[in-house]
Amino acid sequence: MRVRAFRMIGAGLLIAAATASLASCKKAETPATTAQAGPTVDMPGCDVARAYVAGRLGRFADKSIVVVDAAAPAVAIVTGLKPADLTRKYNIGEENPAGWPKDAPSAAMITAWQAAAQISPFASCVDFGKAVETAGAALGKVAPGEKPAKDKPDRTQMNFTVPVVSADGNEAMLLETGRTGGGSQVSIAVHLRKDKAGAWAETDSLVVAMN
Repeated sequence: MRVRAFRMIGAGLLIAAATASLASCKKAETPATTAQAGPTVDMPGCDVARAYVAGRLGRFADKSIVVVDAAAPAVAIVTGLKPADLTRKYNIGEENPAGWPKDAPSAAMITAWQAAAQISPFASCVDFGKAVETAGAALGKVAPGEKPAKDKPDRTQMNFTVPVVSADGNEAMLLETGRTGGGSQVSIAVHLRKDKAGAWAETDSLVVAMN
């Protein structure tokens, strides 16, 4: 009886081992799920975002001192701004003058911009990193307290929102934030217009926060 019992136990162990091996093979054969790398369809405003970023980054003579972060900037400030201040044209004759130096957006544009979600173009536009790469800049972040390289200025980290386009399709606005490792930071509202040929270009910018 003992011999028979041992044989039964041995057979059971062999069956268990074979079952585990089969399960392992089936698991290995299951194809891995590929993570979604980014949006597959452009949201409204992506054409404006690409045009703006290409022009903006193109103005840096030394591309090594700027990196572009894929996250949207801190956008809570947008809804807290007063519409009257955002449509104001700069007037040197006023006491404590403030406002857009050249081209103030329309009231309708300001309303649409403040009501928008303020999303990063990296989360809204297909392969947006190519726009940054083509402009000669790099993706990355600037660490707080980062010291500049020898004989170089501070590196600047830039964050953008996808532009909000007006109902008539002729003007757009976005928020851009730039900061350095030393802690300096400035946020600007940027106004763009489309010309007769359909090309987008920045027409003015307004500082909305600085520290």
